[in-house]
Amino acid sequence: MKQYPYEMEHAVTKWEAKDTKKIKELFDLYLFPIWNWSRGNKSKPFTAKEIDTYKGVAEGSTYSYARRVSKAMPYFQITEPFVAGNDFFEMVDHYMYLLRDIKTEICNNTDFKEIKSVLCGGKDIKYPEDMDKVKFGSAGFGYAKNLFYCALLCYYDKFHNFEPMAVKKLFFWAFMLRVDMENLGFDSVNKYAIGDENSKYSNTISMFSKISLARMHHEISSLQIKLRPNTDNKKWNELHKTLIEITKKEGRNE
Repeated sequence: MKQYPYEMEHAVTKWEAKDTKKIKELFDLYLFPIWNWSRGNKSKPFTAKEIDTYKGVAEGSTYSYARRVSKAMPYFQITEPFVAGNDFFEMVDHYMYLLRDIKTEICNNTDFKEIKSVLCGGKDIKYPEDMDKVKFGSAGFGYAKNLFYCALLCYYDKFHNFEPMAVKKLFFWAFMLRVDMENLGFDSVNKYAIGDENSKYSNTISMFSKISLARMHHEISSLQIKLRPNTDNKKWNELHKTLIEITKKEGRNE
């Protein structure tokens, strides 16, 4: 951006005004895992070693894919590159707003009141920013919750709609992992997200790859999500019953 000194100054000023904790969470909890899982790769904590992933495409590059990227701006996709420079800062802004938008939708849309109740532990939460403040005794529940938000962000980034059945299928898919596992850690999340067919999970769908390859949103809303756990884990019976009740209200049997 050195050839655009004023734009660079404005971008830096805007960047330094941001909450660094939220920037770290955006990359570590959402963008970087989605980038990896969409490619069928396990993810890991985002550190400075992975920064090359977000360096962008040189503005003057003559590669065919670079020209295509340049013409696509300012439209972003989590799984696609962007033009280096100011578009990096625009990309971060875009996904911070997008993440807030999906949490606002879950909080305020009555179609998702059952999902909101599960995510908020049954508490009457009125504002989306308060949803993340709800604490659970199980770290694994937090992993399932984050997996759902990742899947929904990936979906909304691709199709830009909140079709109720698609959102609920993503919710069922993410939380069946919590039902399946007595003790849920990030290693299990990694395997589940890329669709480990050798696992004993109820569902072995590579959800992020499915979303990346889908051409129409109904390819996601029509997915068959299994709601019968593959284990006799009784610890999450209530959560499992809740998932079943939601499907009964929809008049669907998975």
